Amino acid sequence: MTLTDFDECRTDPNAPSRTGADPRFDADVSRVDADRLLESLGGGVYGIDRHGRCTFVNRTAMDLLGYDDRAELIGRHMHDLIHHTRPDGSAYPAGDCPLLRTFVTGEPVLLDDELLWRKDRTSFFAEYSSHPVLADGTIVGSVIRFEDLSSKRQGRQRLAVQQEVSQVLGGDVDVAVGQERVIAAIGSGFGWDEGAMWLTEGAASDGGRLKRVAIWAGPRAFGAGGESAGPHVLQAVAETRTVLADVAMTAGARPGAVVAIPIGVDGINLGAFEFTSRRAIAVDHGADAAFATLGRQVGQFLRRKRAEAELRDSETLKDAIMQTALDGIVVIDEETRIIQFNPAAERTFGWARDAAVGQELGALILPADFLVGHLKKFARFLEDGEISALGKHVEVEAERANGERFPAELAVTPIKVGGRAMFTAYLRDITARKRADGEVAKARDDAQAANLAKSTFIANMSHELRTPLSAIIGYSEMLQEEMLDGDDPEVFAPDMAKIEANARHLLGLINDVLDLSKIESGKMEVFPEDFDVGTIVHDVASTVTPLVEKKGNRLAVTVGPGVGGMHSDLTKVKQMLLNLLSNASKFTEGGTVTLSATRSEGPEARDLIVFEVRDSGIGMTDEQLGRLFQRFAQAEASTSGKFGGTGLGLSISKAFAAMLGGDITVSSVYGRGSTFRIALPADAPA
Repeated sequence: MTLTDFDECRTDPNAPSRTGADPRFDADVSRVDADRLLESLGGGVYGIDRHGRCTFVNRTAMDLLGYDDRAELIGRHMHDLIHHTRPDGSAYPAGDCPLLRTFVTGEPVLLDDELLWRKDRTSFFAEYSSHPVLADGTIVGSVIRFEDLSSKRQGRQRLAVQQEVSQVLGGDVDVAVGQERVIAAIGSGFGWDEGAMWLTEGAASDGGRLKRVAIWAGPRAFGAGGESAGPHVLQAVAETRTVLADVAMTAGARPGAVVAIPIGVDGINLGAFEFTSRRAIAVDHGADAAFATLGRQVGQFLRRKRAEAELRDSETLKDAIMQTALDGIVVIDEETRIIQFNPAAERTFGWARDAAVGQELGALILPADFLVGHLKKFARFLEDGEISALGKHVEVEAERANGERFPAELAVTPIKVGGRAMFTAYLRDITARKRADGEVAKARDDAQAANLAKSTFIANMSHELRTPLSAIIGYSEMLQEEMLDGDDPEVFAPDMAKIEANARHLLGLINDVLDLSKIESGKMEVFPEDFDVGTIVHDVASTVTPLVEKKGNRLAVTVGPGVGGMHSDLTKVKQMLLNLLSNASKFTEGGTVTLSATRSEGPEARDLIVFEVRDSGIGMTDEQLGRLFQRFAQAEASTSGKFGGTGLGLSISKAFAAMLGGDITVSSVYGRGSTFRIALPADAPA
């Protein structure tokens, strides 16, 4: 009997019955379709007749049972062939087989833990079921399906081991004890014979030396381990993967197996487990994942324990620092009450620790107004994330226990303990440093004198520096004219233009430096002359318009009524206006730059000519304004790299204004623009 002998099993329900065979019906095609159906079931399937003899078998069943040829199974009594012995080794008569009850009751039978035997006389536990096959209402056989339960049993075994390891590591256990319990739980849980645990010394990522920290011996241990890690352990650590190898257990004995499981966490290799077994060790995908999980579990345990040890060491170190620090260290809460007071603070302020703890810092050693203005705000800074004010060094006036006041340097660092804001205040007595300020001031004066001498020297060298540079520019101009008359002027003219432009730029930079040197050395002269203010304003505007428009800006010019003329140094007035307009163009983009001139009455009824340069650019903060007119300085350290310039323009303009009897002032709103105001007497002093 075959599966295709039964009409109920045909693969096409709409096809005609096999009764009254159609000569066109291809039995071989029908058989192929049925075989494919059997192979697609995903488990072992075979059929038997009412006498228990095999009528068909799929490929999966043959593989599970270890047979290569269907002929070895077809016609054989399947119970006697694969189901003949119970798990305890006793015989299993066919009459006792519950699967054969299908022929009596006509109902399916399911067994969830049966022992089946392979061709090579090895066995495996299987899930085993029998379903009747009917022909015209009569049971003519049964279809039996089975699956190997070994993988499920191994999965339960792996899960049990992981749970036991988790219980060990989750408790409050010492590292050494935890290592011994873990290696015993893994080795005994998987039924292996002995094992060792190896951890790295030094930098694990650099292949640090492996040290054996724990060993385990099961009931069948044979002492195969050594004092040094074997090559499989080194490979497991280096490659961060489980390594399986065959090894000889003892001389003359059949080989066993060794498995090395890496230990690590977050990509950091910490070591490896090593286990040996007389029986074969299988490392399939499920086992490999389970071993990796165990390695991570132990890695996390070791990292946690090491972190706890480092924390203890940190606390010890902190105590040592507090006790030996040369500066006073005072820990306060957000209400400025003292929590800790180190020996240096006792020596500096003259208060014993027991007397200081619990007191407010302001009532003890620091002025209360300082605390109100600073320390009381630190808690809010910490909560809002605005902690930029912390960590800075500030000078305060502190007070000793005897009432003596002295200068101190203070720095405060925020900390959080259990969600509670605290602050560590570092205080240093700077009385000695203050005494040295006079010497520092003298050294600064000497340096300034040396700098003045340098400026005088540079002023004397101005002619020698300007002469060759002027020659370079002159020759560049002549070459451009000659190139334009030559055969191919377009090749050379652009390069010559670049030479001239860069030379002029260099000349402007050198002029700034030389002008500053002449100002510092007192050699800058004033050459007053009469000129019309409106004319000079429009001349400057015409010169600077291309620079203003380069960044998409618009230049607006206003000359007030009756502004008239003035008697002053025309060149210096122009240079001041050009410097201010250049800066306005530099720091404004897509906005408006305004140049205006008005006449007003100044002190002692003197007429003043007031020039204003306004822009809608980036503006400046108060801190930036404070550095604005310093020589060789700009509003920000990054300004030179981003916008260019030497930082001398404003300082030179400030000096020119003073030489002409006037001044330059500035107002600015950060992000909204700046206004520079030059106020000069209409008649410059002689």
